[in-house]
Amino acid sequence: MTSDIYHKRLHGTDLIAQVKMSAKLRKAALVIRCGYTKIVGTQGRILPDYDAFYTSLNEAKREHEQVVSFVQQNSNDHKTFLDYERRLRDAYAKSKNQGAKHRRYPYPNR
Repeated sequence: MTSDIYHKRLHGTDLIAQVKMSAKLRKAALVIRCGYTKIVGTQGRILPDYDAFYTSLNEAKREHEQVVSFVQQNSNDHKTFLDYERRLRDAYAKSKNQGAKHRRYPYPNR
């Protein structure tokens, strides 16, 4: 017979944050603090549920990496857009600063 007890099990970014904050704890204490416990046997011994903990931690890390990758991609897209916008503004300013004799007109002046 197994059953969850104590704290609500942490998932995702909450789990990662708790692991980082509790890095100096023993592994058993960390697993229990994150809510991964189980009652085993007829005497009701309380043990850390390492399998569930590490499964959730791996899923949380995978999700975190996907989010970081998405944010980096958006950041790169934004930088590319800003660079393009800056080049357009520079080209426009350069065209405005040129004198009339340096501009090319489609038809000769009459």
